[in-house]
Amino acid sequence: MRYLNIVKIFYVLTIFFTALSLRASVQLLSAGNGSERFKWETTNDTVMGGRSTSRWIVGNKGEHTEFSGYLSLANNGGFTSVTHDLNNLDLSKTDGVYLKVKGDGRVYQFRVMSRKNKWADYSHDFETVRNMENLVYLPFKDFVANWRGLTLRMLPELTGKDVVGIGFFLADKKEGKFKLKINEIVATNKSDYIKMLNTTKKIMFITPQVDYISSNFLHSGFFKMKFTTEDSVNYIIQSSSDLRNWYDVDEIFGTGSVVDYIDNNPILINKYYRVKLE
Repeated sequence: MRYLNIVKIFYVLTIFFTALSLRASVQLLSAGNGSERFKWETTNDTVMGGRSTSRWIVGNKGEHTEFSGYLSLANNGGFTSVTHDLNNLDLSKTDGVYLKVKGDGRVYQFRVMSRKNKWADYSHDFETVRNMENLVYLPFKDFVANWRGLTLRMLPELTGKDVVGIGFFLADKKEGKFKLKINEIVATNKSDYIKMLNTTKKIMFITPQVDYISSNFLHSGFFKMKFTTEDSVNYIIQSSSDLRNWYDVDEIFGTGSVVDYIDNNPILINKYYRVKLE
């Protein structure tokens, strides 16, 4: 009986501390709910005589939100952005931001406004792959402070409690149309982000041609995922330790069958994986 009581107490404490951990994450945007809590505002190089345009389109429930437009280099322009105020939302228990987006192959910036230095922006670049879903975690400590393109090394390291606003910024010097689809923005911490990846069985990139794909990180010392291939299509399996630098680990020639892929290379264990079409 005493043993059962101890087990019950342990079980209750586990649920309690798990709930506390989950509460550390704060949903900032989810599919179809981008405008309900915050007002997003676009700012383009037109304020300095440029000709870039942008728009922020909120999808219906369950659909992505879209940041799109045209980046122009005319009149020494070349930037476009969208931002919003968090209205003093408390992010003190978080140490980074998780993004779930689908891009167009361009490099975007995720920007943060700090309560300590409101005249400067903190930014972090992230790459996108055309028509592929990207899940990425950006630690606040890795954000770089800048002002009008100048890096400010003297400003303090960004923390969650400093964050008062967020946004996206594009200035990759490539004239033309752009489109970034945003499904989710969550202020969280690295450990909760890893738990989310493991429990939801997501990988970093999913091509539209893959019918079904899942993954899990196994304690037995190898990584396994399962997906359906198309006939005569080459699939490249890549791995990464930081969600930014990706390396080829294997190649599979599609035959229209289901592939059970296992990677037991000890050097690659606990890294992230994605599947690309060659």
